[in-house]
Amino acid sequence: MKIASRMYIKKGFKIKKDFMKRAEKWYGSKTLNLAKNKEQNLESINEWVRKATEGMIPKFLSEIPADMVLMLLNAMYFKGIWHNKFDPSMTVQDTFHINDELTVPVDMMTAQKFPLRWYNHEHLDSQVAKLPFKGNMSFVVVTPFQFKWNISKLLDNFNQSDIYHRFPRPKQTLFRMPKLNLDFKLELTQALSNLGKNQYGYI
Repeated sequence: MKIASRMYIKKGFKIKKDFMKRAEKWYGSKTLNLAKNKEQNLESINEWVRKATEGMIPKFLSEIPADMVLMLLNAMYFKGIWHNKFDPSMTVQDTFHINDELTVPVDMMTAQKFPLRWYNHEHLDSQVAKLPFKGNMSFVVVTPFQFKWNISKLLDNFNQSDIYHRFPRPKQTLFRMPKLNLDFKLELTQALSNLGKNQYGYI
């Protein structure tokens, strides 16, 4: 896993030195001043994100907001190697159900006797499986018993400690999982506002 952080500051915007020192000490966050040329700033930021994510995010921004004074960037790149690898020759075209109405064609990875740790979680109305990567990280899959599923309810009742303590020993399982390509954006302005800007110590 590779993690990188960086701060871009509008020229003239005052930030406490203690905040910058802590950001560099705790997160390795380098602080850079934005240039007057917006296109140059845009190219510089996108290039940093591209390199930090090994090219997985080639274009992070299409424009820089005119009222931006501070940009906090944190990039994480993870390339996991399955502890138990899938046989590429067993991957087939199949249908994945997004909900009870919408389906999409996918490449479905398949294993006949896959050593899998899994169980039925009645409270979540789901099956839960754990696929380890080499090292100390795992990929946890939660599959609903029904297509009509409330993800908000799941998250409200999701207890990580409870989930992990339930996993039994691996058992030989017919296992099928689609290849995933997840792409989403999240607006954090309100969340950061709720936390309170002053607690970050830069004002």
